[in-house]
Amino acid sequence: MLLAALVLITYPVISNYVSEKYAAQVRSEYSSEVEKLDDETVHDELHKAHEYNKMLSQAVYQSFTNEQLSQANAEYDSILNISGSGLMAYIDIPAIDVHLPVYHGTGAETLEKGLGHVIGTSLPVGGDSTQAVVSGHSGMAGNKMLSDLDKLKKGDIFS
Repeated sequence: MLLAALVLITYPVISNYVSEKYAAQVRSEYSSEVEKLDDETVHDELHKAHEYNKMLSQAVYQSFTNEQLSQANAEYDSILNISGSGLMAYIDIPAIDVHLPVYHGTGAETLEKGLGHVIGTSLPVGGDSTQAVVSGHSGMAGNKMLSDLDKLKKGDIFS
């Protein structure tokens, strides 16, 4: 019974440690992939992302057909997906020690391993009239992810 209690008490700590190690490994692999890219590929990826964001902002003011939106969603998965894993970015929030991968989409499998970019919002590359929306869990027993988001203060910086 004592062993069972010990396991229950230490599970969240151990599980969070494993999740953070996984996120660090994913970040390292992603950084290596990005460093291998030549300038032309980087420029092309950013150009595609900015064009996608431009199309989204136009869709707000124009009536897009379902076919046009389907085509845009088909292109979405390939933009900023250099490793083919769906990983598009990384978010760092130093004030609460959060360093998490951001993947395409917000399916359950995606949100178990990191944060998800909400389809239909701007890709996170900046620019006029863009608003990228990222979704993630908080309060998970085995992974804190965004559990400390309420501890942020006005002026805290994230990237």
